Amino acid sequence: MNEMRQIMADTVEKLFTEHVTKSLKEAAEASDFPEKLWNAVEENGLLHILVPEKFGGVGAEFADAEVIARGIGRHAVPMPVVESILANWILASAEIDIPAGMTVLAPVRAEETLSLSAGKLSGTATRVPWGRTAAQVVVITAKGDVALMTAGAYSVTENQNIAGEPRDTLVFEGTAPAATGRLPDGLTAASVFALGAMMRSAQMAGAMEWILDASVQYANDRVQFGRPIGKFQAIQQSMAELAGH
Repeated sequence: MNEMRQIMADTVEKLFTEHVTKSLKEAAEASDFPEKLWNAVEENGLLHILVPEKFGGVGAEFADAEVIARGIGRHAVPMPVVESILANWILASAEIDIPAGMTVLAPVRAEETLSLSAGKLSGTATRVPWGRTAAQVVVITAKGDVALMTAGAYSVTENQNIAGEPRDTLVFEGTAPAATGRLPDGLTAASVFALGAMMRSAQMAGAMEWILDASVQYANDRVQFGRPIGKFQAIQQSMAELAGH
């Protein structure tokens, strides 16, 4: 891990250890968005990690952003940080000014029928993370158009994923975007989808790291038949298999 990534890892670990408490998670599950934590993430520059320096960002690489995603997964951060990181990167790539407030990226799927014609966006975006809360949503069409849509310019049907996180359906009915652009050469809707999947995988890896740490701690703390259960070969084998994954 290079110096940049180590600094990023230390910042993320300190920030989320301090702020992501049991009570915060319980409040988030009750639809109380953690504004204080969001502001702290924004103040630490995490949301602009991939944005080039000339646009006011950090200008880091995806490998650096992956460190953030792992930390988010490890601490089960109940906010669309990864989705906002990607949204801001897409806006900068399309040379669109990055607005203030929460901006998320609508998932890019081949089956979506979003289209930008005569300066108006039409279609439906499904499973948009925190679509009900975001101030803006970045939408990418199959043809590579990028549209920045502000809250109120689309209807929202609230849904959630298996983890209880907001995954909403947004409907655009010939709405004029706040700004438009194009994906640069070499970047397509499909490649953006792949990058999003990579970042989600990093979150999953972080969550698995926490599971391993918690399991090892429990195996060392729980005593059965006069000794910690972590001393039993069957438990040790299970821990080894988990570590291997």
